Amino acid sequence: MLPLAVALVLILFIAGGALLKVASSARMMAVRTTAEIAARTAADAGITRAVYLMNKKLAAEKTWDNTTLPSALDISLPNSSESYSFTVTGDEINGFTIMSTGASGSVTRTINARLGPGSLWFGIGVSQTIDVKVGAQFFTVPPDSPFTILTNETAAGSILFKSGVVVPGDVAVGAGGDPEIVIVPKDETSILGQTYSIPEEVEFPPVIPPSGLPYQGSITTSGTVNADGQYDAIILPNAAVLKIEGKLTIYVTGSVILDYGSSIVITPNSSLKLYIGIGIEDKNSAGIVNETGNAGSLKIYGLDTCTKMNIKAKSEVFGAVYAPRADVQVFNSGDFYGAVVAQNFGLKNSGSFYYVAELAKASVHDDDAYFKILRWWE
Repeated sequence: MLPLAVALVLILFIAGGALLKVASSARMMAVRTTAEIAARTAADAGITRAVYLMNKKLAAEKTWDNTTLPSALDISLPNSSESYSFTVTGDEINGFTIMSTGASGSVTRTINARLGPGSLWFGIGVSQTIDVKVGAQFFTVPPDSPFTILTNETAAGSILFKSGVVVPGDVAVGAGGDPEIVIVPKDETSILGQTYSIPEEVEFPPVIPPSGLPYQGSITTSGTVNADGQYDAIILPNAAVLKIEGKLTIYVTGSVILDYGSSIVITPNSSLKLYIGIGIEDKNSAGIVNETGNAGSLKIYGLDTCTKMNIKAKSEVFGAVYAPRADVQVFNSGDFYGAVVAQNFGLKNSGSFYYVAELAKASVHDDDAYFKILRWWE
């Protein structure tokens, strides 16, 4: 019996040692895995910081300077023992690459990201709803260009297409949404591209108004503007005409109101970047006339305080609207050439919307370009 008891004790001793070793190995593996996750998270933080600094640099420099690209070394994350380092290399011709390394104790993880300039305009993009009335049509310039109608919303009926609407491209709904529920087409509606749910919410960054423009009061009569300026409001009476001459930037802290038959006219060889603080209201037979025929020569930006834009046309509208917190309604029996980003978008009457694909092109030399991640790898 004694030898048997000794044998059992030895077996239990060996088994216990094995279990302790397994437990120790599992614990070490868990510690290692946790450190790897923490290091990867720190590397992601480095990528995020690098993109932020590249966009800050892009916004601050009137002429892009490729000799001073952002970098960081051993930046500690708040309330943790992790840190990150990153470098940005490349140029505006070949593109930019971020290499970010995160560290957690002795464990490091490195990830890379490819950056490129992005445009604010890709078609029609909203955070909430789209309502297209009967008889409205969509086209692209040039024909067969990529075109997307997109919402971040997932609620039923967030995109309404009335009878006879034809979409020559894709329609995308918010992350996790069901296109068959979010998109409500009526009879004879045709979507020629795909319908799908986006992988993550599209970010529409807020508009930062220009600074340092000379203060000019308000405009309340017909006239000509040929210099940059900041205004309290533009309120044109019946049949008044305000001409824009030159390549101008105008910031209106209040509203633009065009009374019956009045108009803002962008003359040939001119352009206008119009920043709006509160909203735009066009009365009947009033509107913005872009005589250049180039959508890129009229860009309208709505600040976060801008909640409503009613855009009407006497015939055709050429322009791009970026007002991510506004309800943008396009009233036109003619045609709209350009692109729109809004909180809510409506296309009224029987007009047509022509998406101008040229607006999607961007470079570091464009005032409204921003850096976005094109792809990443480890």
